[in-house]
Amino acid sequence: VVIIAISDQLLNIADKSICKFLVLYLAGFYILSDEVNLNKISSLRYYNLVIMFVTDVICAYMFIYCNNYNRIVCGILSYIACWFGILTIIGFARIGFNQNNKLINFFTKYSFLFYIFHFMWLAMIQYYLIQYTNHVVTIYIVSILLGYIFTIPTCVLVANIPIIHSLFGIKKK
Repeated sequence: VVIIAISDQLLNIADKSICKFLVLYLAGFYILSDEVNLNKISSLRYYNLVIMFVTDVICAYMFIYCNNYNRIVCGILSYIACWFGILTIIGFARIGFNQNNKLINFFTKYSFLFYIFHFMWLAMIQYYLIQYTNHVVTIYIVSILLGYIFTIPTCVLVANIPIIHSLFGIKKK
């Protein structure tokens, strides 16, 4: 965590540190390339969730309610919450998504197309929603629901039209 905090100050361009992202990438690659570590992360997923939640709540409390909060402490807590949040997601995903069922197979089949079209639909939906409301929670929930409702049929349609699916690098069936 201290290395990440230090690396955040190096090669910092427009508030984005190239060095920090390199450190995070290399740490993630080193830790997640070993099957033993992945099994341990999966077994500790509930502990990781608790650590992430507690540090995130403390950081949010300090930021919102403490007028003279320590930026360094809050930053370190934020990095801890981020790291344990990533470990939590990996742990739960490894248990929940490492199986074979219709839903997982469907999203695996269309994952590349979903990646392409989901953002496009979200951007369009949010563009039009902002014109009618500025309530953030409403925009968030409606855009997620409509994003899935429009993205999934778009993926299926593109995958089933031979001329179009070849444009997106989808192999023939």
